[in-house]
Amino acid sequence: MKHRGFKIIGIILALIILLFYGLCQYGPYFNFYLFPPSAAKYGQVALNDMDKHGIYTDSKLWRTTKKQVLTKIKTKKNYKQVLPLLNKAIKTAGGKHSSILTKSSREMNSKFSPPTIKYSDNILYIHEPEFSGSAKQGNAYANQINEALQKTQTSKVILDLSNNTGGDMGPMIGGISSLLPNGEIFSFVSQSGKATAIKLFGSMINAGSSTIKVNHPQKLSHRKIAVIINNLTASSGELTALSLWGLSNVRYFGTASAGYTSVNQTFTLFDGTQMNLTTNSVRTRNGKNFLNDKIEPDQFSNSPVKSATDWLTR
Repeated sequence: MKHRGFKIIGIILALIILLFYGLCQYGPYFNFYLFPPSAAKYGQVALNDMDKHGIYTDSKLWRTTKKQVLTKIKTKKNYKQVLPLLNKAIKTAGGKHSSILTKSSREMNSKFSPPTIKYSDNILYIHEPEFSGSAKQGNAYANQINEALQKTQTSKVILDLSNNTGGDMGPMIGGISSLLPNGEIFSFVSQSGKATAIKLFGSMINAGSSTIKVNHPQKLSHRKIAVIINNLTASSGELTALSLWGLSNVRYFGTASAGYTSVNQTFTLFDGTQMNLTTNSVRTRNGKNFLNDKIEPDQFSNSPVKSATDWLTR
């Protein structure tokens, strides 16, 4: 009986040791840590996420890059020394739209500027700037735009997305949600070809960081909408422009956009550093595919507000 008790205790201890080993070895791949990872493990976890999710990882270049980086990180003593190698790797795995941001650089990049709104001669002018603020600021951003649309009930709108370098598209699309039909606005398409429909429900979409709720969500259909873009319209700024793509009452003015028309997924490393990795391309409601391609305007113009106004007043 005593021997049997020792045997049970031995089995329990063995299971505990196995569990401990498993958590130490594989926990970091699920963002679970018992102890701070070594510099090499830190890099391996990051490369594993890139390998599983990056849009360009089905390539010989990625396999070569991954092998080289895995070898080099073994010689690094701390996380800071690993980051330049990860920066190189993420550009191969995810392309030009992918980036690595430390905690301090993210705090520096957090921005909130309110939209600019003007109403004159039955034309509502809205400039949507980039957005990377708080949830509260995101709702204020969207409601300011929606309130102007609901108050004026105008039939002519200029949506100026020039110099909008991106951020969280939730407030940008939420603000103009009354101009968009409910349902699919575009799709995110993975490397394997799997498409995920991104849909508008009132003022909310099933993507973006912020949950947006506008106070008066009445739809304003059949409005003429002129969208202005330029070479600094990028990322979520471009996706906001694409949310209107394929609608018969919309026309684009200005110059070609920056060409960051892709979807990033964020992965957080042990020290709070974030990897923004491109994981999907974008397919518009009428089937046009974008993967870091520029959006070309219907009318190239160095005076896009004037060109837009001329079209709206015809």
